[in-house]
Parts: sequence; structure tokens; C-alpha cells
Amino acid sequence: MLYESPAGPITVNDVIYGHGRQIALSGNDFYAHKNAFSQASLGAALRDAGFQWIFMGSGPYAIRALAFQQAPTPERRSLLRLPT
Repeated sequence: MLYESPAGPITVNDVIYGHGRQIALSGNDFYAHKNAFSQASLGAALRDAGFQWIFMGSGPYAIRALAFQQAPTPERRSLLRLPT
């Protein structure tokens, strides 16, 4: 168990594949995660979509990305704490 939520305990499998309890109770795969990215595959998908400026980070359970089609302005870089 990773943590307790109002919907019940959340496990690593729930994070990766979708909330298993909800899927089982409903019989509907609406709650199942349909895809997942690695940092490399997310970067490739963003580049394929036309984003030239991509800033990525990761944490224990997430990958974050900010992507721009044009270079972000100095003000935007400062606001979003992007590297210069």
C-alpha cells in the first residue's frame, strides 16, 4: 500500500494500471490506465508532436514535462523555474 485514500488503499499497481478495486467493482475498464510513458518515450512523443523545447523531471511516482513549440521567454523561464 502506498497510501490510504477516501476510495480505499492505493497500491503501486493502482498507480500503474488504474484503480483495481474500482475496476473490479464496476466491471468497467474506464478506471484502467490505457497507457504509460517512460521519460524517454514521453520526450519522443512530445518531439513527434512538434515540441522543440522540452523540460522534464521525475519523482518517485511521476514524470513531469513542460513542452513548448517556441523557446520560452525569460519571464516564462523564471516563472516556471526552467533552466536557462
